[in-house]
Amino acid sequence: MIKRKTIIFVTLAILMFICMPAVASANAFVGGAWTSSSSNIIGVKCDIYTAAYGVLNSPHFTCAWPMVYVTGTSSWAQVGWDVDPDIGGCRYFYQSCDDGTPYESISWTGPAWNSWHTYKVLKNSSGSWVGTEDGAVIGSQTFSMSPNRVEYYNENDSTSTQYIGTSSNKLEFSQVSYTTNGTSWSKPSLSFSHSSNSSIDTSPWSSGGYWYSWDSRY
Repeated sequence: MIKRKTIIFVTLAILMFICMPAVASANAFVGGAWTSSSSNIIGVKCDIYTAAYGVLNSPHFTCAWPMVYVTGTSSWAQVGWDVDPDIGGCRYFYQSCDDGTPYESISWTGPAWNSWHTYKVLKNSSGSWVGTEDGAVIGSQTFSMSPNRVEYYNENDSTSTQYIGTSSNKLEFSQVSYTTNGTSWSKPSLSFSHSSNSSIDTSPWSSGGYWYSWDSRY
């Protein structure tokens, strides 16, 4: 018998942690991004492998996510998982920002180590940006934006915080794609980067469509 996964959420008026687009943040990042010449992206998705992560102390956090973003603005939507002692460990989360007005929903559960999950943000017919994990809704917000950029990152609050992944148990992003119509999905032409104390192996990206990253200190 297959049991349906039950996820309980808490919506926070004040964000416990702030995940930001890489181009608009001083946080630390390792992963890839692509900016389109058209502002017509309505969805982003990927599979993320839940690799090893360290024990963090407040106020530090590390998280992994895909995002849609309008460059030059404070408008985006993302979904993923976060390790943050202020919210009690590893949780699924959804964050969005309507031109500077933030919203966040955090579940009481998160991914198990050494497990794969699919994370997706997609604009629905009602104009809501909906974030899901394996099809389960983590959060949504209704607002108007026309994204022209997709990002797929492990994000830390600083380079001193331990990144997700070690040399023997690496973080992996796979099945990376975006959509402009909600039905057909395309592989973006990502540009990769990594902040200090992180490592990234993008050699499988061209042919296999995935990459690995990890904390270079572990």
